[in-house]
Amino acid sequence: MNAQEVDTVLRAVPKDFARLVMIGVLMSNKTLYGVKNKYPNRYPGLETLWNIFSNDERALNLIHFSTDHPDTLYSDLCRAQELAGPNCHGFQLNMRWPDPAVVERYRLKVPFRKKTIVLQCGAGALSAKQLVDRLDQYYGLIDYVLLDESGGTGKEFDGEKLVDLVHCIKSTLPNVGVGVAGGLCASSVDRLSPLQGWVNISVDAEGKLRDENDNLMLREAVKYLFAAAEVLL
Repeated sequence: MNAQEVDTVLRAVPKDFARLVMIGVLMSNKTLYGVKNKYPNRYPGLETLWNIFSNDERALNLIHFSTDHPDTLYSDLCRAQELAGPNCHGFQLNMRWPDPAVVERYRLKVPFRKKTIVLQCGAGALSAKQLVDRLDQYYGLIDYVLLDESGGTGKEFDGEKLVDLVHCIKSTLPNVGVGVAGGLCASSVDRLSPLQGWVNISVDAEGKLRDENDNLMLREAVKYLFAAAEVLL
């Protein structure tokens, strides 16, 4: 939500930390144009956006973007990138199967500066093969796929299903990194144990790191970082 939260988390991370810490800033097509939504403690105002992302080498600074108007996605990404400033490293697309042509167009706009693109995927009722077939449309366009049926609600993932999906993606799309999410916090990272030994598995947490007023609990966020790293390294 602000630079102070980012600074608090990163100051707790050792210089030689083996992983990047994703600083995720939620944005929708509404908040991009100054319209507040029903989660005011999760979506920062545009006036603070430029200052949130730092140039700390331990951070991966991404806008987590969602929209109800996919037809304006390209122009929205360009506007968001400009508002976020030079320390913004790219986007996590929290939307259902964005048009690959639009993602490619954005990629071509920034050939001089590599941007990171994460595609959030709820998977839903898709089988592993069906999911990989859909993801194949984005091959070369996205850096990571985030397997997340929780969507920030704290719903815990199905470990058996998740392992099957990760295995299938890693086997057929080796250049695409895989992230997992769903009900993670310091006390639940043991659910990641089936993924130990996999290379380049990333993790994401949101819902269970927030208090009853929907504010980020910084102490819990730091505890989660170290607990998850211990399981995965």
